[in-house]
Amino acid sequence: MTKCIVRRTGASFAALAIGAFAAHAGAQEKIDLATWDQASLYDGISLEDMLGEDVVDPNGEEIGDVRNILVTPDGRISRIIVEAGGFLDIGDTHLAVPWDQLQFDDDAVVVPISEDSVDEFDLFGKNYPEIAQNEWKAFDLLSDTVYLEDGKVYGIVDDIIADTDGRIQAILVQRGGTYGTGEYAYPYSGYYGFRYPMGYGVAPGSEGEVAAEDVRAPGYHLPYAESEVMELGPFDTSRFKG
Repeated sequence: MTKCIVRRTGASFAALAIGAFAAHAGAQEKIDLATWDQASLYDGISLEDMLGEDVVDPNGEEIGDVRNILVTPDGRISRIIVEAGGFLDIGDTHLAVPWDQLQFDDDAVVVPISEDSVDEFDLFGKNYPEIAQNEWKAFDLLSDTVYLEDGKVYGIVDDIIADTDGRIQAILVQRGGTYGTGEYAYPYSGYYGFRYPMGYGVAPGSEGEVAAEDVRAPGYHLPYAESEVMELGPFDTSRFKG
């Protein structure tokens, strides 16, 4: 499941990251792991696999590849960021395509972009301020540190699993340290992992200044104690279609 992700930096992603410094994601309802059914996850979509996927137009002509995936505070994918290389002779650029306009085949992500419509998908178009302030990026969460309820380091984020409607269903965690090895899926519970310029975290549901004792370290925080996570069996990655 784990693969090497090459992180690119550029003006467009740097600007998007600035907006993320001010954002926070709302907490989701805590799900009881003892009764949680993981069966539907095996038919889900791997966001880790989707990053870097080829992107084509309806005629199968190559446009570029998926560079990032934007997620709203309530855990819904809003759009993907496509890095287009020389598409329609407009040079290298980044486009934002809404999730509900995507189609998938075995080899690529199909988007409804043409010479006439390309301007509608401009990453820095009229909807950019809303995107920058309220959404987090899948690229940031992957490989981020995972903490237990008491703040102990538990592992790293290995994958993000969504359903076909673009709702984040689970986070796949690679255990580490004294917790052993293996990959384990946990219900998505909200992401507070934005990295502030000075390295500070953000408290759940907070606005503005936060008391020092309420600040969380940057990363993904599971709402579970050690006793709860250790009762859950591993995720069978061989069954995961991705």
